[in-house]
Amino acid sequence: MKVLSVLGSPRLNGNTAKLLGVFEDAFTPDHCIEHIDLQGLNIEGCRECMTCRKGGSTNHCAIKDDMTALYDSVLCCDVFVLAVPVFMWSYTAQTKAFMDRLYALDAGTGPKLAGKKTALILSGGGDAFDGADLIVAGFMKFAEYNGMKHIGQVVAAPMEESVVEQHIEAALKALAKSLCASNDQ
Repeated sequence: MKVLSVLGSPRLNGNTAKLLGVFEDAFTPDHCIEHIDLQGLNIEGCRECMTCRKGGSTNHCAIKDDMTALYDSVLCCDVFVLAVPVFMWSYTAQTKAFMDRLYALDAGTGPKLAGKKTALILSGGGDAFDGADLIVAGFMKFAEYNGMKHIGQVVAAPMEESVVEQHIEAALKALAKSLCASNDQ
């Protein structure tokens, strides 16, 4: 099973990265985990040029930036995991650009993401109804639209700086286990 974990935080060693690390450590060595940090990548926002819909680009999208190399990773994974902190009741800017650009994979040539498992890991300074609920709802719609199977999410909100509480650590490990179990079915 190939797991793609995407860290959408602007802080590479912040709370969200700590949560994602606990999650990734829950997998066994026979699982292939590819980790992508969106921080530092040059990913422009979608221009809605519709080149992806017209078949005008062999690399999914007309924009040539760091996203071009990420499409293969998304297409080749069995499990797509997004870890992001809540920023202004939504995704971080780099995560929003990444998610919007995944639209190019739905270019009318069939459901390229269908059947993949998804999971979501969120951290936040406020409670779970301070934007995390909105991200969960949007991510579940993204999965449904693309024919993906959303396995679950872990929301650590409010999260104290650098502290992964025991019940959150247990939930992250349970989410990883459930992704493995659902892959075997």
